[in-house]
Amino acid sequence: MPTSKPEREYDLSLHGTRLAVVEWGPTDATPLLFIHGWLDNAGSFASLAPLLAGDYRCIALDMPGHGLSEHLPGTVNYQFLDGVQTLFEACEALRLAPVNLVGHSMGGALSMLYAGAFPDKVRRLVSIEAFGPLTRNAEDTASSFAYAVMEHVRRRESKKNVFPDIDTALKARASVDKLPAELWRPIVERNLEPVEGGFSWRSDARLRLPSLLRMTHEQAGSFFEAVTAPVLLLKANHGLPLVAEALAIHGPQMDTLEVRELDGGHHIHLEQPETIARFIRGFVPLDN
Repeated sequence: MPTSKPEREYDLSLHGTRLAVVEWGPTDATPLLFIHGWLDNAGSFASLAPLLAGDYRCIALDMPGHGLSEHLPGTVNYQFLDGVQTLFEACEALRLAPVNLVGHSMGGALSMLYAGAFPDKVRRLVSIEAFGPLTRNAEDTASSFAYAVMEHVRRRESKKNVFPDIDTALKARASVDKLPAELWRPIVERNLEPVEGGFSWRSDARLRLPSLLRMTHEQAGSFFEAVTAPVLLLKANHGLPLVAEALAIHGPQMDTLEVRELDGGHHIHLEQPETIARFIRGFVPLDN
């Protein structure tokens, strides 16, 4: 699948953390802010964004600990909900209000929470293979919290894998999601750093640790009910079952939701960037 390198790359400093940003398209065009999934990075949109860059200013972030962005200090845990603050501060720094959001997986979940918490700051939301955050039953909170604490202690000093070359790393990443290795190249190359003996993942290993707390279904529901922006959910028929489960619970709570099901897997935007671009064009109007 053809990709193009970003036209602009720069950093933002947000609450003491350096965040890497890439852009395609004219700086005065209608902005789209792209938020990637867990353990991915801005390279996730290297095929999709160029297809939209003729009419849109496509801005993609590396979330903290991902890609070329800075890792959090060693004493600070990564918590999913902190991503909403990252979005808030990024939008403020980039002067994107109201913003058009395009999020995949974790990025889509964070975007939905942002749209519910700050409904006046979101113009449109395209969520790819995500419908809100992972939730749990209220009665499971104590046991899940205890498990997360023990995992944080047990896996504090996890050892990183070392790959002899980039192609080996590509094959390792592709084996997880069963997609052709070349589709992963922009993500993988952005997430590799040279080490003794080859290459290792640049992303912070602590991202793999479970969040200490997750929302209950009821807590998440208050965010869905607060969303006022039009939302387009692009769901894959061979994607994550959790998306359909969340849609069944929270879909009825939204008045602004449009759902489209596509043939593909969880990384449908890597498989079918042209189709995703067509949906985005039809959903996000251009500024006058």
